[in-house]
Amino acid sequence: MSYKYRSEFDVEPISPGTPFPLDMLRYDRCSPSEGTDVSTIRESIERAARIEENPPVRICLVRVHEGKDVGHTPRRWESFGWRVVRTDTRKLP
Repeated sequence: MSYKYRSEFDVEPISPGTPFPLDMLRYDRCSPSEGTDVSTIRESIERAARIEENPPVRICLVRVHEGKDVGHTPRRWESFGWRVVRTDTRKLP
């Protein structure tokens, strides 16, 4: 029997002004953890388009999966100018 796990991981841009790579949500099969994370994603894209000063951004994403392998791809995030800075995985009841 395979257990289900819930992983949360935080991502942030390597350099200010880098828009959030929306396709990574599909690629890593994850979604924003809360409504504030959705707003932060939208704002990062809008700010990058306006080329204005960009405050620090950190977005929490969540993924439910079977087995202990988190399944996110830190190197691919880095190729889009973002990095994974925290991961927390817990077994679901």
